[in-house]
Amino acid sequence: MRGDVVVRDAGPKGRGVFALRDFQRGEFIFRRRHGQVVTSSEIGALAEEERRHLCELDYERSAVLLAPGCYLNHSCDPNAMRSGVKVFAWRDINAGDEITIDYRLNAFGGESAPCACDSASCTGSLVADFFSLDSQRQLEYLPYAPVFIRREHRSRTKAGVSLGTVLSFGYGSNLCLDRLENRLQGPGAVVAVGVGYLEGHELRFHKRSQDEHGDPRASGKGNALRTGKVEDRVWGVVFQIERGRLPLLDAAEGLGEGYARKVLAIRLADQGIEIHPFVYVATNIDDTLVPYDWYKRLVVNGLRSWPGIPPEYVGRIEANVQSRIDPLHRRAQREFAWACPSQT
Repeated sequence: MRGDVVVRDAGPKGRGVFALRDFQRGEFIFRRRHGQVVTSSEIGALAEEERRHLCELDYERSAVLLAPGCYLNHSCDPNAMRSGVKVFAWRDINAGDEITIDYRLNAFGGESAPCACDSASCTGSLVADFFSLDSQRQLEYLPYAPVFIRREHRSRTKAGVSLGTVLSFGYGSNLCLDRLENRLQGPGAVVAVGVGYLEGHELRFHKRSQDEHGDPRASGKGNALRTGKVEDRVWGVVFQIERGRLPLLDAAEGLGEGYARKVLAIRLADQGIEIHPFVYVATNIDDTLVPYDWYKRLVVNGLRSWPGIPPEYVGRIEANVQSRIDPLHRRAQREFAWACPSQT
């Protein structure tokens, strides 16, 4: 009941929710209340305080939490658990204890942020994604996770995805597997889950990449541009990667340097399974750009190396996408040297 808890100062974390009496493991504490429900495109219009208190309902909708539930702080070793809107004791809680939950239960975006929970298992950084949890914690939390997380867990299990890994959809130059493994610092760092496609999007080469090595003109990098047309598809491969290599993947994909990381629905072509990996999409685009010739060649060769990607899709890219010569010949030679071996 809300009368059994109080909101008060929680030090560096701001405000927190504290117990006014003892709670035994499994005992109901209170019910969280939802205010306004918004889509992902509407979040930017919310007030800053409202954006601080969002709870993901599914991949497209979030709810603004009301007090006192909006003041529940995160802990990597929480003493409370959520099931829907109900909050109950995950372990015994004493009067005066702060009541904490694990924000990763229904998170999926993978954003990283400092963590001040100070628990024994805390690394000092929080990756906001259920599938960033270790395999044991995922299994412990799964019965209490929202429906869309449980459905995604079933899809990943059916597709043979290992627990504790992150998924990424490669659709551009990182389809060249030997090059991607090199960027993630090790053979075997990447395992293919399957060929798939992103519906309602089109591959464009208009992500601005300002060259810092002598070429005053920008070149065009790949982007999955949303068109909303069901006939448009971006083909690629879903990879699973050790979660500890996520910072390397972010760097390889240019996160924060003209690319944003999103979670989008990918249909695995051979299995008919819908899965939601990270997809890196451009935030800085210029439709006047064209790619360097080596970049276009990496994309084309990478696509061709994966059986199951339609040859006609690759053929259209090769025939219709213009490119230009990279004035830095040494870089071009290095990039042309990647073999992109067939993944039969």
